[in-house]
Amino acid sequence: MATASAAEETSYGLSEPETLISFLEDAGIRLVRLEYLIELRESGRPLPRRQEAEQERTSLGLPALVETSELQEVDIDPNTAHMSVMIRHPEPRRVKVHLVSISHMWESMEHPDPWRFQLDAIVEEFRPRLLDSVVWIFYDFVSLHQYTRSEDQERLFRRALRDIFVLYSHDAVEVHRIEMLTPEIVRERCMVAHGSKILVYWKEDQKMMDVLISKLKWNETPYEQRGWCRSEKEWSALREDSEKVFKLQAKVFCQKAASTTKLLIENLDAEKIEVLAAALPFYAELKELVAVGMPEYAWKAVPAVVESGASNVKIACQNLRDEDAIALAADLSTEKCSHLEQLHLKCETIGELGRNALQQALEHCTANLVISTPNSSQGYVEQRTEPAMASEACVMLRILVARRRRAPRPVEAIAACPAALTGQMEPMPRPRPLESHAAGGAIKQIVRVHCLAGSSFELEVNSGDMGWDLAERIAAGVGRPAEALVLTSGGSLLDLRQPLLQQLQHEEITYVVQKLGAGRAARSWQNFLEETGLSDADVAALDETISLTWKSSRKLNPSMKLPQSLQRLTFGRDFNQSLEGIQLPSSLQSLTFGDNFNHSLEGIQLPRSLQSLTFGDNFNQSMEGIQLPSSLQSLTFGGKFNQSLEGIELPSSLQSLTFGTRFNQSLEGIQLPNSLQSLTFGSDFNQSLEGIQLPSSLQSLTFGYWFNRSLQGIRLPSSLQSLTFGYWFNRSLEGIQLPSSLQSLTFGDKFNESLRGTQLPSSLQSLTFGTRFNQSLEGIQLPSSLQSLTFGYWFNQSLRGIRLPSSLQSLTFGEDFNQTMQGIRPPSLKQSFASGYEFNQSLDGIQLPSSLQSLRCCRNFNEGLEGIQLPSSLQSLMFGRNFNQSLEGLQLPNSLQSLSLDSNCLQGIHLPSSLQSLTFGNDSNQSLEGILLPSSLQSLTFGYWFNRSLEGILLPSSLQSLTFGDNFDKSLEGIQLPSSLQSLTFGDKFNQSLGGVQLPSSLQSLTFGDNFNHSLEGIQLPRSLQSLTFGDNFNQSMEGIQLPSSLKSLTFGGKFNQSLEGIELPSSLQSLTFGSKFNQSLEGIQLPSSLQSLTFGYWFNQGLEGIRLPSSLQSLTFGDNFTQSLEGIHFPSSLQSFTSCFFGIGCSLQQAW
Repeated sequence: MATASAAEETSYGLSEPETLISFLEDAGIRLVRLEYLIELRESGRPLPRRQEAEQERTSLGLPALVETSELQEVDIDPNTAHMSVMIRHPEPRRVKVHLVSISHMWESMEHPDPWRFQLDAIVEEFRPRLLDSVVWIFYDFVSLHQYTRSEDQERLFRRALRDIFVLYSHDAVEVHRIEMLTPEIVRERCMVAHGSKILVYWKEDQKMMDVLISKLKWNETPYEQRGWCRSEKEWSALREDSEKVFKLQAKVFCQKAASTTKLLIENLDAEKIEVLAAALPFYAELKELVAVGMPEYAWKAVPAVVESGASNVKIACQNLRDEDAIALAADLSTEKCSHLEQLHLKCETIGELGRNALQQALEHCTANLVISTPNSSQGYVEQRTEPAMASEACVMLRILVARRRRAPRPVEAIAACPAALTGQMEPMPRPRPLESHAAGGAIKQIVRVHCLAGSSFELEVNSGDMGWDLAERIAAGVGRPAEALVLTSGGSLLDLRQPLLQQLQHEEITYVVQKLGAGRAARSWQNFLEETGLSDADVAALDETISLTWKSSRKLNPSMKLPQSLQRLTFGRDFNQSLEGIQLPSSLQSLTFGDNFNHSLEGIQLPRSLQSLTFGDNFNQSMEGIQLPSSLQSLTFGGKFNQSLEGIELPSSLQSLTFGTRFNQSLEGIQLPNSLQSLTFGSDFNQSLEGIQLPSSLQSLTFGYWFNRSLQGIRLPSSLQSLTFGYWFNRSLEGIQLPSSLQSLTFGDKFNESLRGTQLPSSLQSLTFGTRFNQSLEGIQLPSSLQSLTFGYWFNQSLRGIRLPSSLQSLTFGEDFNQTMQGIRPPSLKQSFASGYEFNQSLDGIQLPSSLQSLRCCRNFNEGLEGIQLPSSLQSLMFGRNFNQSLEGLQLPNSLQSLSLDSNCLQGIHLPSSLQSLTFGNDSNQSLEGILLPSSLQSLTFGYWFNRSLEGILLPSSLQSLTFGDNFDKSLEGIQLPSSLQSLTFGDKFNQSLGGVQLPSSLQSLTFGDNFNHSLEGIQLPRSLQSLTFGDNFNQSMEGIQLPSSLKSLTFGGKFNQSLEGIELPSSLQSLTFGSKFNQSLEGIQLPSSLQSLTFGYWFNQGLEGIRLPSSLQSLTFGDNFTQSLEGIHFPSSLQSFTSCFFGIGCSLQQAW
């Protein structure tokens, strides 16, 4: 069924925010302010009609309903389409605008929400948004004029209803569903709190009046069975329009189709989709198509839209299978779609096979393919708040046309599809045998074989041929192994183990060349290591490998030819074999040796493509006679390398040169390349640089532990930006010309020389002193560019008379600093001020910078703060473990977002409404009883020793993260966790049952510590949960546990070793990780089709033969104890990373074709 927005009617796009605002203005729809709803709820009043709401105002004097002038002031970012608006209270600022449409039931004819249940739900859901945005809500009873209406009100009402779907299907609107009727207990509470009457329009008396709630005309019909609710949920136009459109005369249809920009279609079966696909090429101005409640064939609309002239198409769909993607790719590879320039597909069900098919098809027509995954954090089927783009399970497809190339079809072209326009298309014919021979009754049939690259050919097929027979014949012709081919016919994958003709549709076959995947490559590498014969499929799988980690102790024989696709080769710790006779691939970019390797590379031809060369700890061979490739950018030596580089030609491309611990050779006579940007010496280097010409390109110079040479007479390059000295350096810099480009200067722990006479460059941004520096800065001119100044442990000099630069943003003192700050005028620090551990001076009389954002008082600070004025810009305030002064009388600034303190009590303290994070230190074990936590608080973290009950504690409704320290082990039974909570983390000692604990429906992450070992049976895990992590001791059966359908990550700890047989893993699961002791068979376990990462621990050693690994799997990791054969395992082609310690390999595959 279709509804068309034609030229003679005003239509509204479903993407740009401007169109939504236009609709609101045209239809006179008034959105309701969330602040008003909050105040309405607190007053105990029910929702008013639109007519009464127009007279209402908030406590700040703002109208309850958003005015048209405010909509016109909304600013729309042209790049992101985000909406924002200026607000005046509590201070002028620009904030984000959230637009929300409420889909709900009318519980009575006179009032949709007489018990305030829906009002409560809206406020609870969206109240946290007011921290950094405004929320404007469409609720029909309040936003549209209600019965009875004046003539003008009736006109606007009907105008709004005509395009009401815009409010439930526009990209800029969030749809929030309230699917429950008011529970009986809520009704009883409402009667007690607010009485038995409600103000409604009473038709019998034709006026607004208080009426007994019991007299209202109730409607107990469930949400799913209500027409309006289903329309909002499965929004589309009416079916009757579709039937009329397809029965129009051809000429009328063309005129109508030519002016249509939007189609909304609903509940078409496979036959009618064929009709739709035949008609769509005539919709030459179509910009948007939304398909609702469609079967899996809905994808057929895509090539039809492209055929209409669309060259840039965006598609959002929910249920596109790999076989659908292959069939779509086959249609897009035809001549009628050759003008396609870009296809952007948003889909989370398509696998690697479908991606490859589309990629191959679009490469043929030189079109760009973008495949992305919808942001499920914004909502999908299971979540309550969802973007309109994919608001429900039945919305399967949405097509947006961003650009067109082809001119519209002429009217005469209608003759090409007369049946489609009258709705009388016949089903597609079944294949028929072309020839039958009496001898044996054999049947032969000619089959046309299509390649997604555009070519096609014909093959004769016998009735006894299996699918694999045809795959091998095609493979012989196209030069790819049969294992790499996937055959489809009529949009269905062919089973290569079954007779071919029984599966054939339309006498056509399309083949897709797929990657064999990391699992198949791992098996091929196993054959490679064992030097068995390699099949064509083995060679193809090896050629897909771009990264190989060689952990095997087996020798690499010259006869073993490494694939030319290899870009990164890493040898493991035990590898110590000469590379003589080994041909390294010409494509190799990175070569890394493990710690035991100590063979000369003389005579070894390193590939010209090599960019990175890294040696392990034991390598100590001369580099003389080694020809380093001209492409080399990074050269790193290990700990024991101590060979002279004299006579060694370092490549002119080299950018980074790093020496290990033992290197202590002179650089005299060594020509460092002009391209060098980073030079790092290890701990033993202590050679003079006198006479050494450092390259003019050098940006970073780092000395190691023992370096203690004077830099007198050393010319540091003018390009140098970072200079770092090691532990022992303690030489004066007087007379040393530091480069004018220097931005970072770091001294080691022994440095304790005065900086008098040292000219610090004006470019310096960071200055860091080590442990022993304790020299006065008097007379030292700190550069005006300095942003960070850090002192070490022993520094304890007065700053009186020291002029700190105005550019300074961070000032940090070490442990011993304990000088008064009186008389010190700190600069306008923008980022942080941190005292040392020993600092314990009063701040009385200290004028802290007005721009300071972070103030950290470390361990020993314990001075009173009464009368201290903290800057209005302060965002973070932290006190150390010894601070035990009352904060009473201290005015915490309204800008404060983060507060950290250890042992002192918050009793009587007014925490600012801006506070978002509250952290208690490790020693804190104070009760929160009587503490009013601000309504803005988003994160609450307790330290190690906290072990108090939360009973009677009111946690703010805005709280998103709650973290307990390791010592917490109190029951949460009876504790009301906030409905906004997204993350709940327990420490190591927590081992309380969650029985009787109501986890909030908003929870996304639940993490247990090491000691937790209680069954979750009977525990209702929230539907929104995305991550579930168990600690080391958890070893409970998962039988009877209903894991939420939203779960993406499931991690078990070290001791878990329970069978998963009979456990239903959620279809949304992307990551599954087992701990070290898990060693259960996976036989009979259905791994979710969405799984991307599967990791086994140390002891797992179960065979995988017959186990169906999901087609979406990208990473598979086995522990040290896995010794099972890889033969007979069907690895998905999507696998990109395979790691097995026993087989001594870890490989990653090509990411793109």
